[in-house]
Amino acid sequence: MDTLLEFKSKLIADAKSENTVSSYVRDVKSFLIFADDNPLTEKLLNEYFSTIALIRVKDGKKRDVGSVNKIKSSVKAYLKFLSKSDLSDGIKLKSTSRKEPSFLKDGEKRLLLKTIRATKGNLALRDEAMISTMLLAGIRINALVSINIQDVSLDDKKLTITTKDDKIFKIFLNSNLRRILKRYLKYRVKLPSETDALFLSNRLSRITTRQVSFRLKHWLLRAGIDKIISPHSLRHTFATQLLQKTQNLRIVQKELGHEYLETKRIYTHILKTDMEDAIEML
Repeated sequence: MDTLLEFKSKLIADAKSENTVSSYVRDVKSFLIFADDNPLTEKLLNEYFSTIALIRVKDGKKRDVGSVNKIKSSVKAYLKFLSKSDLSDGIKLKSTSRKEPSFLKDGEKRLLLKTIRATKGNLALRDEAMISTMLLAGIRINALVSINIQDVSLDDKKLTITTKDDKIFKIFLNSNLRRILKRYLKYRVKLPSETDALFLSNRLSRITTRQVSFRLKHWLLRAGIDKIISPHSLRHTFATQLLQKTQNLRIVQKELGHEYLETKRIYTHILKTDMEDAIEML
């Protein structure tokens, strides 16, 4: 378990998100309990991934492929940390069929933002800035909560974020988002907080991903949008609308920071739909 603590410290030092750290540590701890101080071998790994890892602890039901892959990824990362690449390389993830991403249609997006703007108060002001940043810049929720005040450059029209691969990335802020952030920043800089975080909780500390998700659900309910929409769905909304306007997968790839093939696999259905609509109008 000492190495597990060292592994956790390394994840934190590598600026992994709070959720990522807790998930990795939880998965690896379960594996180490199973290993019970026995030598880490391929046989032990095979036994674990063919028995214990397949069953959910809370109800004893079988895990889906994605959940098992997540556990395998955690253990792979731990073994790499231990410099046991021979074992980590032997852990193979099973391919899964990717569901089409959920996203807001243009009218739903306008309704959501209109609902927030129609509400007075500093909480709505903050939430409009958070949700607009995800909708109009297409960033992930982990990147959103990591933004500091100095990362926003309205004059340069740029926002500096850290990607999930810990790379520094500058993205363009359009005029609408600059206007929203400018209004919010006037309020934010007056708050007596010890953190430079752009978005704060009610306790004036850096807001968490869970709190952002809760606030999004709150506003979706207020707007009467009855569909399953997560913070990541807002990123898909951005990508979908960008693709519909540009018809260029390469532009979407660049803005999302995706590999091109990943972008193509996720969003090709949108191009196909638009093509069919266009032909229908001939």
